[in-house]
Amino acid sequence: MNFLKKHAQLINIVQRIIDIFILLIITRLVGEKYGSAELTKVFAIYGSSLMAVVFSLSGVYKSWRETPFITQFRVLLFAWFLVLIIFNTIILLLSNEEQMAVLWPFALFRAHEFIYWSLFVFMGLTIERLFVKIALNAVRKKGYNQRFAVIVGADELGRKVAGTLTENSWLGIIVSCFFDDDPEKTDKIIGGVKVVGKLTDLVPYVEKNKIDMVYIALPIAYELGIRKVIANLCETTATVYLVPDVFNITLLRLRLVEIAGLPVINLNDTPCSGINYIFKWLEDKILASIILIAISPFMLLIAIVIKLTSPGPVIFTQRRYGINGENIIIYKFRTMTVCEDGANILQASRSDQRVTRIGCFLRRTSLDELPQFINVLNGSMSIVGPRPHAVAHNEQYRKLIESYMLRHKMKPGITGWAQINGFRGETDTLDKMQKRVEYDLHYINNWSILLDLKIMLMTIFKGFSGKNAY
Repeated sequence: MNFLKKHAQLINIVQRIIDIFILLIITRLVGEKYGSAELTKVFAIYGSSLMAVVFSLSGVYKSWRETPFITQFRVLLFAWFLVLIIFNTIILLLSNEEQMAVLWPFALFRAHEFIYWSLFVFMGLTIERLFVKIALNAVRKKGYNQRFAVIVGADELGRKVAGTLTENSWLGIIVSCFFDDDPEKTDKIIGGVKVVGKLTDLVPYVEKNKIDMVYIALPIAYELGIRKVIANLCETTATVYLVPDVFNITLLRLRLVEIAGLPVINLNDTPCSGINYIFKWLEDKILASIILIAISPFMLLIAIVIKLTSPGPVIFTQRRYGINGENIIIYKFRTMTVCEDGANILQASRSDQRVTRIGCFLRRTSLDELPQFINVLNGSMSIVGPRPHAVAHNEQYRKLIESYMLRHKMKPGITGWAQINGFRGETDTLDKMQKRVEYDLHYINNWSILLDLKIMLMTIFKGFSGKNAY
């Protein structure tokens, strides 16, 4: 029952061997099809050696028990990308032309074959890990390969931890009991888990019952007690987790980081950093270029109609807040007889006399926002993200809605999660803006390329009209 736990180090070694085996097999298969046996052998040796080192340093072989597979996938992708970069860089730095000709990947497989090899190896490594993850989850749900945990603190935070561990049975973590100094809770069942004693009873219980994990879920105000519990647990071999009491705070992408070796908790980080920034940048540039080319004739037609039906400029520009609250200039087709951009801006409302005839149609269908693809190309906006509000409206709502400015942790978008869920157009009540902000923060917390693609697809069917768009 505890075989995996007892032989964790051996299993880790087997994992490394399997990875190298996958690389060698795929290298041989691709090499036999596209390259010589000698070059295949040389590249396999260099590739497997680099993979063993880089994967170890990148954290690929750490325990992923409590982590979603998508996180493991990202680490694997980054590590494999690093292997390819380092390998090619080393070969480029070789001064011996003969060595470079032998070892340079494109001499082995040529350009497109090398890409095939890279993708096939990565796919093999990913499929293997997905299979292992699914198998382990199934084993743990059946009661095998489990770990036993206790929770220090039976208040709301402790109950949340217990509920999370219990509901996610694939983690294979069994909550044995609570420890709490409140005498009224002793021997009571809270959330299906019994409170067996006070904090002074913790260490003896952990040692006697061979507890694997201790989750400290005490309020921030209990600082001295937390310090004492951690110090006492140093007498045991249990893994100790400190659960931060931040669940009543609006968070964005909560994560633990280091500043010159000092561990700190980042409460409101942007999801678009590192490799994610590159993915988002490529998504915006490629799709915006394709879309602009496709819609250019239609945009020209709209511009002509605007010019012929009302006096004034074709393009309306206005200051908005971009990422991190920086001022940007956004472009829209002019839909009103005025071009307001001052300290006080009146939102368009039903039967607004300022809206032109063609402007009414453009606003209802969101076609007035097509020039914002130019904003995407110049880097001030994304295709998908929280909709940018006029500076005057930002200054108004940031004082009324808690965490309002957190929506600026990502670039503003032409479309967004709030818009396809019905929160576009006029926000004549505070509640409507509050809901829009909630949807924006949900998007930021759950951002992925797949979510962006889903929003783009849903925008085609749901995002070009709305009852609040005037």
